[in-house]
Amino acid sequence: MIDDSSCRLEYKLHTRNPEVPDQPGSVQYSPGSLVFFDGDKLRHRITPSGANEMRVSLTFEYVTDPNMRPWRRFISNMKDAIAYFGFRQVFRQILILLSIGTALFVGLLAWQGFGSVAATLMAAGWGLVLVAATACITISRCATRCSRAGSASRSK
Repeated sequence: MIDDSSCRLEYKLHTRNPEVPDQPGSVQYSPGSLVFFDGDKLRHRITPSGANEMRVSLTFEYVTDPNMRPWRRFISNMKDAIAYFGFRQVFRQILILLSIGTALFVGLLAWQGFGSVAATLMAAGWGLVLVAATACITISRCATRCSRAGSASRSK
């Protein structure tokens, strides 16, 4: 076991009950400890690591509503990813891919000419919009998975 972290689990109880005052708390647990709680009902965070400290945190998520629709699950996953890893970390890969796609499209416009590209896009019609929408959904799902996998590998 490695015990090389000053991190603490900070929490606040009763944040959703206006009749009860919030009750803050903090605990530092030993390596190998397991902590179980319903994260939707408990405001919580792990304090940042200090200089030259190492910490490994594994989190497991469960969904209390098995009938959650795909769009709501996507929103829930994005909320969790942004809360855990930060906006910049989650969207860094998306911005890189978007930049590459934009550069390729500008290159295509320069190579083929705006008129030719516009005529092709107009001829494709709504089918192209459907393909683009499907691609956007697929890319966003992949980016979510990549951001989780990348963050997991960086925390080792």
